[in-house]
Amino acid sequence: MVVFLPGQARPQPHPAALHADSVANVLTRLKPGATVRLAARPGRAASVRGTLLRVQGDTVSLQQRQQVTRLRLQEVTDVWVRGRHTKLGAILGGLTGLGAGLFLAPS
Repeated sequence: MVVFLPGQARPQPHPAALHADSVANVLTRLKPGATVRLAARPGRAASVRGTLLRVQGDTVSLQQRQQVTRLRLQEVTDVWVRGRHTKLGAILGGLTGLGAGLFLAPS
């Protein structure tokens, strides 16, 4: 059975944009000063660990010892937060999985 509903068709956002939005949503929920580890897409360091400074536009900034590291949100594949953040971890895992699933799903 197929059901057709009236309405306008809307273009779907690009999966990479959805993933970047979900990573940004998770990171903006964290307070600056949180210790995080970010995994990046191939071509970057395997993972980056540091203190969260800010999320601004499409970039996340981490303090690593004496330097500031900036990553584009589209390059981040996973986020780990130090501490007991069970609820946040569940949300993060769900959003990351959703973003990856949409990115990798056949069109």
